[in-house]
Amino acid sequence: MRAIVCGSISLLASPAARAQSLPSTTDESPEADVELRFQAFAQLGDRERAAGHLREAARAYRQAFNVRHDPVIGGRLGLVLVEGGRPEDGAELLLNAIHRAPSTTPAERAERKRFFEAHEVAREHGSWVEVIVSHAGARVTVDGIDRNDEGVEARGPRVHEQHG
Repeated sequence: MRAIVCGSISLLASPAARAQSLPSTTDESPEADVELRFQAFAQLGDRERAAGHLREAARAYRQAFNVRHDPVIGGRLGLVLVEGGRPEDGAELLLNAIHRAPSTTPAERAERKRFFEAHEVAREHGSWVEVIVSHAGARVTVDGIDRNDEGVEARGPRVHEQHG
């Protein structure tokens, strides 16, 4: 008589490996918490975009961007908006990424090129106004909305045109 043996093996991370994935007790500052939240949303956005889930990627990138106004994450959100058929909503984010995202490594330059190409698509769907403020710290508002959070330059608003 033959015996059939079935079994399953559970791979559990060692306590040391689990400890490395958790923030250390010395990093429990509010800044570390903000950085962890930012990274979690940014990585979720990257995974969702790679899986082709544009709506979920946009949601995750927007949450990351709300935690910290990072030009790379803003650019990725802009890319997803263009890819998802909402180029007019991605133009401002893409332009900011073109101006401010790092471009020292080949990967960063390639991503910046994608930001530029997507911005070219978005430009076809509207007009753009860019205001350079000559006095640092000046407040620029458009329709009562502060448009220069950093006190240097203001972008927007978009004016949508019908092309045809």
